[in-house]
Amino acid sequence: MEPVEIVPFSRGIDRSGFSCGKPDLDDWLLRRAGQQERSYNTRTFLAIHPSDNDVVGYYATTAYRLDLDEASRAYGVGKRQYPVPAVLLARLAVDRRFAGRGVGRQLLVHALEGCAEASAHVGFEVVVVHAIDDEAVTFYARYGFSRFADHPLHLHADEDLAGDAQSAVIDSYYLCTYQGCTFRVCHSWRWEDHMTAKSERLNLRCSTEALELLREAASLQNQDLTSFVLGASIDRARTVLTADRALKLTPAEILQLERALDVDEIPNPQLAALVRSVRGVQRT
Repeated sequence: MEPVEIVPFSRGIDRSGFSCGKPDLDDWLLRRAGQQERSYNTRTFLAIHPSDNDVVGYYATTAYRLDLDEASRAYGVGKRQYPVPAVLLARLAVDRRFAGRGVGRQLLVHALEGCAEASAHVGFEVVVVHAIDDEAVTFYARYGFSRFADHPLHLHADEDLAGDAQSAVIDSYYLCTYQGCTFRVCHSWRWEDHMTAKSERLNLRCSTEALELLREAASLQNQDLTSFVLGASIDRARTVLTADRALKLTPAEILQLERALDVDEIPNPQLAALVRSVRGVQRT
């Protein structure tokens, strides 16, 4: 997983070096994103690489509505008797230098989290995607989006975004462990979000004792929880354990976790010790 910072669009951020290999998406970011922002047509967010501040990805969203014909194509004839309010994920692209390194997934999670927050103030039923090609369709389908009945490049996700922004991105969690307690954590979670209600909204599930241990572990590093990334893309990670239970992993998940742990590349000895402790997690 390539760590990036996702920030709102600003004309002051240099976008000239961005290239995803698809001219329409490149040109939109360079020439039209600013105009769309000023006219309030879209909201664009940029993924910034922390080492050199390069733009390595972006997405744009806008308000949308499925008319009756579109709703019929999405859900089937007769399934909707009225237009469906929606959010359109109008653009999502990753610089080709960073393809396959998790940037697209981070952008998608960020977009869905934004939809979840917006749904507390503005009503809508569905998130719609107009994919640029079959490769993009495969990407969205991997995370739970469904195709329209008669349009192969249009998809929708009607999950309960307000309750769980990651419901359509089920593998966007990491495992971390501290003092024998293992946690499943949304990758975008920050320590200032540790209050119970917000933690539950971000799908952090652990006991009070485990939260205290996690706070202690985070304070040792003096940084946010993403420092404790141990294994990205654990497929459908199991329910988080309380302090006195073991995490149930399949043999394939154990293998995937082991391969993700390269302790020799971790300079911080305390964090390296935490990583090594994961090797004691056994399937039950």
